[in-house]
Amino acid sequence: GMSVRSYPYGRATYLNKPEGIEYIRGWDFPFHRYTSRDFLLNTHLFLGPGNIDLFHTWNGIVANSRPWMLSFESYLPRYGSMEQGRLYDWAIKKLKADDCKAILPTCKAALKRLEAYPWYDDSIAGKTKVSYYAIERVEPEKIDKDTGKTKIIFIGHDFFRKGGHLLVNAFEEIYKTRDDVELTIVSNLSYGDYFTNASQELAHEYGMRIKEHPGINHYESVDNRKLLAEMLPGSDIFAFPTLDDTFGLVVLEAFSAGVPVLSTSVRAIPEMITNGVEGELIDVHTDSMGIIPDYNAEVERNITRDLMGLLNKWIDQPQALKKMGANALKTWEKKFSSAVRARELAGIYRAVMDGSFSGNSLS
Repeated sequence: GMSVRSYPYGRATYLNKPEGIEYIRGWDFPFHRYTSRDFLLNTHLFLGPGNIDLFHTWNGIVANSRPWMLSFESYLPRYGSMEQGRLYDWAIKKLKADDCKAILPTCKAALKRLEAYPWYDDSIAGKTKVSYYAIERVEPEKIDKDTGKTKIIFIGHDFFRKGGHLLVNAFEEIYKTRDDVELTIVSNLSYGDYFTNASQELAHEYGMRIKEHPGINHYESVDNRKLLAEMLPGSDIFAFPTLDDTFGLVVLEAFSAGVPVLSTSVRAIPEMITNGVEGELIDVHTDSMGIIPDYNAEVERNITRDLMGLLNKWIDQPQALKKMGANALKTWEKKFSSAVRARELAGIYRAVMDGSFSGNSLS
């Protein structure tokens, strides 16, 4: 029984059906139509059908007294700022109860955040196991990359949280001394995100700078298939200097297209990228969960400086770029492909149902 089909959860799980497993859309009460409260949005009361052996949700607590499990990408319970009170305590009891059979954080960074809660104990640890996101590969079109220019691409609608403005700063400086490079930005340049709280005025400023720059191509949105089959594989570098991402699925999309990634050492990103193998990481000071504790202008300046240095180095090393791109594709195939995920989930489902599933141990 599943609770949602939408991206990214559908692509990460439900569209890649494990062998011998059937997914059925559970009929849960449509709380989302009546409220914006985090508690109701991330609580599921399934009304049917009755032929479901196990419910699997994303970020959602199941209110029913039936076998269930969940995957999550950041924190639990996903009730916003609600970290006390009767409803929060009820959710913790549901997570610890026997009906909850498995808890699957999508990365080690999410696991570390879970382990930091005072209520994390053996009853949670014994059924918790990291299970990475995965994606299906869109077969790239045949593209001639030999244009005489190194093509850099940035993809991300939360433009400022994902570091797009820092990439623009770095690119403007690089372009002053060389024109053998071009930058493509796919973003609606949204502002006011939870991390940077960038203003409308700042978004307008960057919008004008991007529009007027001769080396930058800007698309507010692109058909997903065109993006994955043409634009991404037609690029030499995927630059993703994100400031905060619970996972960063777009990194896996770049991997599947055989494109090396230049990113930051936040959250789950270091779990995907090994320096010099699939790309390179800008070292950013974070806490134990991979979160930047004190985001300020100095952090921005340091990331921009390191972006400039690494991009200039990569532009002058096209063979190294090709090697890292090939490595990225291999890493996707071995660790993050839909086939790998399907096999892993099939094993988890069967172990849950026969009672043999076990997760981490505090001891």
